[in-house]
Amino acid sequence: MTPRPWGLLLRLILYPVLGVAAVVLPVVLWNQDWAILAYTSSKTYQLFELLGLCAGAALLVVAAVELWPRRRLPWPRLVPGLLALLVGLHYLVLITEYSNRPWDYQCYEYAARAIVAGGDPYDQSVYSFKYTPLPAQAMAWLYRGLEPAGAALQDHMGSEGPVGWYLLYYLFQCAQLLLLLGAYAMGARLAARLGLAPLPAAVLSAVLLLGNGQVLRTLRYGNTNLWLLDLALAAILLLDQAAPLSGLAAALGGFIKLYPLVLLGPWLLTRRWRALLGAAVGLGGAVLLSTAGGRDWALWQQYLGFFSDSFYKGYVFRDNSLYSIVYNLLRLTGLRPAEALGPGLLRGDPWLNGTVLAASLAVLAWFAWRFWQRERGWRAARAAAPQDGRRGAFLRQTGHAVDALALALIVSPMVLEYHYLLAVPLVIWAAARRGREHPWLVGLGAVLSLALPTFDFFPLSLHRLAGLVLLLILTRPAPGGADYAPDPAADLAPPAGPGPGMGRA
Repeated sequence: MTPRPWGLLLRLILYPVLGVAAVVLPVVLWNQDWAILAYTSSKTYQLFELLGLCAGAALLVVAAVELWPRRRLPWPRLVPGLLALLVGLHYLVLITEYSNRPWDYQCYEYAARAIVAGGDPYDQSVYSFKYTPLPAQAMAWLYRGLEPAGAALQDHMGSEGPVGWYLLYYLFQCAQLLLLLGAYAMGARLAARLGLAPLPAAVLSAVLLLGNGQVLRTLRYGNTNLWLLDLALAAILLLDQAAPLSGLAAALGGFIKLYPLVLLGPWLLTRRWRALLGAAVGLGGAVLLSTAGGRDWALWQQYLGFFSDSFYKGYVFRDNSLYSIVYNLLRLTGLRPAEALGPGLLRGDPWLNGTVLAASLAVLAWFAWRFWQRERGWRAARAAAPQDGRRGAFLRQTGHAVDALALALIVSPMVLEYHYLLAVPLVIWAAARRGREHPWLVGLGAVLSLALPTFDFFPLSLHRLAGLVLLLILTRPAPGGADYAPDPAADLAPPAGPGPGMGRA
């Protein structure tokens, strides 16, 4: 059913109000000395317990608004909304439990504190901040905005630390929950646009989040990979409807970590100028904002100095990058002693860097062949059925996008386990395009890349890369345009409502 105008208006007003209340009300309650409010572990943890109360109530209200009008419909129509509630409540529990600031988040906060104090965020003597200055700058700006509220709440914290920084971490965790809900909605929408019916599309998206070890690692370490996943999904989904916003999403993701910028490659080769313009505006605007309008480049100079001097010194087995694989093969086989392999990416042993370069060029050649095969098939399909061009264009661009993200996961000099959240679009692509033909192989690729626990046991710890390669082999472009043949079950038009199972009365 199409949503009634008043119902859509209700949602546009109610849901933002509920979201703001779920975040703000816990802080308000945290500042009260009511007899009916208590805590059992610490004052800081009480804030997250109150978040569990308020955000949990907000999720239940949203579920009631969405599901009650459809209570008499067949049960499959209710499943997407119930799965959204399940994803939200499941990760709300985990986010409230992960209330202590973990290592990766402390690295971000350390860099933000250094910026606030006028220091060097890339000083590696205490914490290791490896990213562009913008994420730390954004945290510093937010902290300055939160500082007055933190000062007002300080009496309730006692000696447990500056409240402003703790409020910043609280907002970071609230954003993680919102990003997970967004990933569910966008993952289900992508699967539906690739041809899956609404019910299996929603189930697939939920399973890829609930059974995803990389999500848990991201939450455990307080990393920013959920931002990358959401921005990558947004860039894929918006390309044919709002190309400048698609480019903007890729640009913002590139300032968090460089991976999403690989999307600019296929856009350039397929002449998606509006998306590239959005990316250029996003990149240029963010740099101007980060440098005070181009007047202060000190942080970027520090970043470039860190990048060129000591960007990468880790060779853990769980790192599935070509660099780590070659390094450990040379070291464990005795072909090169560890002390001869050098301190990092740009100053390493010539044997090591030469082998990595050769392997990277071979991978690039493979992906170039895939690009050429997909382009040739798309042109053949367009010539055979011009009326089906919109559908074929979406499949073409999505195939290029998931390949680009997979390429980044192979040739990047550091690919730790939680970076594999960027493999989620590839799993959705493989399930939608090859799931009927090879369900067990698609499932195996998904389990290897996303679901297995993390361990350091060479070479078994390369299972994520093995799963990724399996999915890439399964989704190799079919010759002759078979990938773009008309599919009566496919509905590649954007859904009418705001998300899977949402917005329909």
